[in-house]
Amino acid sequence: AKGEKLLVVPTKDTGSVRITRAIFRNFVRLLGAKYELVPYGQYRKAAKGSGISLSALNKPKNLKALAAPLGVSHAVILNLGANGSKAIKVTASLIDVATGKELLKDEFVQLEVS
Repeated sequence: AKGEKLLVVPTKDTGSVRITRAIFRNFVRLLGAKYELVPYGQYRKAAKGSGISLSALNKPKNLKALAAPLGVSHAVILNLGANGSKAIKVTASLIDVATGKELLKDEFVQLEVS
């Protein structure tokens, strides 16, 4: 909806990861064309300042505590997993920051392009 802000949080099973060029090109840029995005670095900085582990950035209680004050209404959690040497399995979840509820979840394979 108009005026709502979105946050993209990339994760792996080991915890938070930085947004790589491929993640930016294939996910963040596409979402940014349609929604107002809060920079992931701003969210990481807020977590660090609050003493929250970077491996816990995708937890609903941390999204509510850190993202809501930044004006974020929804978060897209991108869980990046291995699916062979040439592809990455991506599980994307849309989270309502205020309630912590998962609204939508989908999985797909992203081929790595050199």
